[in-house]
Amino acid sequence: MAERAPFHPGDGQQRYVGPATVVLTDGREVEVTASLVLRYDPTRTDNRESDRDSTWAGSITLLDEESGVDLGDAFPGILRMPDGRESAFVATGGPIMSGCSAIGPAPFGMPEPDASGPSQEELATRLLTHQEALANVIRALGGTWDTRRAVTALQDAGRANGDRRQQEKRARQALRDVAATGLIVKTDPDSATYRLAEQ
Repeated sequence: MAERAPFHPGDGQQRYVGPATVVLTDGREVEVTASLVLRYDPTRTDNRESDRDSTWAGSITLLDEESGVDLGDAFPGILRMPDGRESAFVATGGPIMSGCSAIGPAPFGMPEPDASGPSQEELATRLLTHQEALANVIRALGGTWDTRRAVTALQDAGRANGDRRQQEKRARQALRDVAATGLIVKTDPDSATYRLAEQ
């Protein structure tokens, strides 16, 4: 019987398949191959509300099966990607192969920083402002942006402090700030809805 692919490649969902590092609760680090899919994607219209708090899922497999490590010990663990992004997760199996149940924002699927913006070194030493974080996502994903979509993008970027009202207020301000740079323009003067200026 043919081996089944971990995810369906034609479903339009963002995914990551490649190397990663698992950091166990005792601090040990082990190399794995990860097959991950973004469950809550702000660009999609068929999201489930329940996926807001579990934005990604997948499976991990130990590269060194003789290491004596049990992936089931990642309860919870940290999954670190090659670019340094990481997120907490709970392993749902083991010892050599395990499912991943996310308990943090997805560490993949977000855009790379704009080449004309801050350097990788600068980004590593400071937290992006709401405007910068939102601008990076808008450049990568395009489309139409309103308060709700901006809030979701900022949440996925780790900028979700405060209650819903506060998050919406910051998202609206971030949209205005991004618009002031010329990246996006309002689609209607009376609506807080924007699109890329070049569209």
